[in-house]
Amino acid sequence: MCIDIDMAAAWRAEPADTVAFVATTGGDGTIASRSCPNINFFERRKSADAYRAVHVELVGTVLTLSDAVARGRLVFEGLLD
Repeated sequence: MCIDIDMAAAWRAEPADTVAFVATTGGDGTIASRSCPNINFFERRKSADAYRAVHVELVGTVLTLSDAVARGRLVFEGLLD
């Protein structure tokens, strides 16, 4: 798997249908400590759904890579300026 995202949020992925499972554990701690370790990429949605089924402690959603990039921009854009 290869994911390439540039600063303008242009992206490409191999395979093209790569998805992201974006999750959190809930509870105490910073959002970074609860969420960042739980962002995982999968080559297909079926694999992400299987991972989510095994990790019932995580609350999250499977996103297309396009949606994941858009959400990432909302959260992080401007932090690295």
